[in-house]
Amino acid sequence: MTVRTLERTPRRSAAQREALILLGDDGRHVLLGRHGEPDAGEMARIAALLTASGHGGWVARLCGDYWHRTQRVTLERVQDVAPTTIPFSEAVEAFQTLRRGALAP
Repeated sequence: MTVRTLERTPRRSAAQREALILLGDDGRHVLLGRHGEPDAGEMARIAALLTASGHGGWVARLCGDYWHRTQRVTLERVQDVAPTTIPFSEAVEAFQTLRRGALAP
């Protein structure tokens, strides 16, 4: 009788995911440009809506898997969209707090 053994392949980490998001100064965020980067007209409309609502924001590059509980997610500032007095670092902290809440069991 022949016994087959299965070789375990080493686990590979998931591919690094990147996406553009619109990060509000309060940490709320939306995915941008799923099929391409937003053009100047779209960015102008977004800026006007943010300003009219009393918020500022940035386009940021999200690196990592948002829905993976143990994987670190980082945000890199790409472009200012609407003026704000809140520093980008505080908006990132608020984003991370919202993300932890969304991932809580």
